[in-house]
Amino acid sequence: MRYLIYTLLYVVTFSLSLASPILPEAGKDAVPVEDFPDYTWICYAPTHFNPNEGLYPLESEITADLEVLNNYVFTGIATYGSEYSLGDIPRIADEVGGFDVFIMGIFYFNEEILWEEEIPNALAAAAGGYVDAFCVGNEGLSERYTMEQLEYVMDYVADETGLPVTTAEQIEDYLAGDEIADWLLTHGDWLFPIIHPVNNGIYEPWAGAAWTEDRYDQILALADGKLVFVRETGWPTDGEEWATEENQMEYFRFVAVPDLFFSYFEAFDQDWKTGDDWPSYEPYFGLFDKDRHPKLFVSDIGVRLTSFEAEPAGGDVAVTWETVEETGLAGYNLYRSEFGERMKLNGGLITGVSPYLYVDPDVKAGIRYEYWLEAVDYSGATETFGPAWVTVPALEWAYGLAATHPNPSTGVITFAFTIPGTEEVTLAVYDVAGRRVATLYEGLAEKGETTATADLSFLAPGVYVYGIEAGDYYEARKLVISDMGM
Repeated sequence: MRYLIYTLLYVVTFSLSLASPILPEAGKDAVPVEDFPDYTWICYAPTHFNPNEGLYPLESEITADLEVLNNYVFTGIATYGSEYSLGDIPRIADEVGGFDVFIMGIFYFNEEILWEEEIPNALAAAAGGYVDAFCVGNEGLSERYTMEQLEYVMDYVADETGLPVTTAEQIEDYLAGDEIADWLLTHGDWLFPIIHPVNNGIYEPWAGAAWTEDRYDQILALADGKLVFVRETGWPTDGEEWATEENQMEYFRFVAVPDLFFSYFEAFDQDWKTGDDWPSYEPYFGLFDKDRHPKLFVSDIGVRLTSFEAEPAGGDVAVTWETVEETGLAGYNLYRSEFGERMKLNGGLITGVSPYLYVDPDVKAGIRYEYWLEAVDYSGATETFGPAWVTVPALEWAYGLAATHPNPSTGVITFAFTIPGTEEVTLAVYDVAGRRVATLYEGLAEKGETTATADLSFLAPGVYVYGIEAGDYYEARKLVISDMGM
């Protein structure tokens, strides 16, 4: 009751009507949660920010940060707090441009800052059409707020804005199987876990990526159809021997697999995260340092290809490539050219680790294709390799008559034959006296294989012959009709 009374006092003070949601401006439709995976996300806390000392960034400093990020491929931003100048970030991001979707954080430090600063700023950002969803709270359950308090605030923000709302905690809290885990799995419009392998004693990038994938699969199995979007995952670049820019690059390369949806943690180093409350590597998770300089993972692209080939694979084309170096790589695009005009084959960027394989099924026999590979870095710059040429051979068909199935049969059989070209075909069943007793196929058949079924239950049990005639070709096989009662 105390929290309800406290909230209603601020509702009156800031003229926030519980009856009338503050909906986004007309014409600014929010991106639905199910479309979040279509964007490349980064977690953003400003440079020139130190909440321990009450230091908040100027608008010009936030603008400078976002202009740096806008030069790269990030199209979605997720923030943490909305107090003081942090509440202006969604509007500034809209003015800078290039960011298509925005999740605004409401950190929930305490009740006073929440209702005096964060909630009014969040509602104003929603009213301006600058926000697509909210994350209320961040690693604060049982420390800064209770489940009941958090649920109240989440419901309040959802009711007032009409936008999706969730919260974020460490992955272990979702998987613990206790009351908090049950609550987290059933509250929020999507699940927003935080997954950091280095916080769990895993210091090899490949092992960290495998651990992250395993935790993601575990929560996905519990999600009951909700979107699972990893709020943070990353690798620090200083503070410990294993915390290097090379390992950060390797971790993100290994963890960028299909169907694992995450936001890069984080945009800039945060040098205020020091002292006994933080591990030695905590300030250095940024993809950029505190002065906005790019680290190795997002630096200029450097790809060394050792092979790029296209080969027939049945009726498809298998395109493969191998690399010995991938610096600053966001992923690849693959293009096919048939008559000079290049067509992009993939949807999102092709990511993973070398060697790569892409199977192109949309090809025709006898046509010469060219394939081009485009490497894309985090600034959107590209480098193109190719072409690789391939001609899909025509499948060679010969005359043939397959064995029927089953044989012996009680009446219903499956038959198949192949011919090298389109022509008239007769497939019939004959008794031991040479009389035709059934016609299985008669008419024009297309080049290749023809398969069908026939019911011969009207024939008496015994031995028969089935034969195919196509031009000068003839072939016959034995067929046994058994007694259905046997």
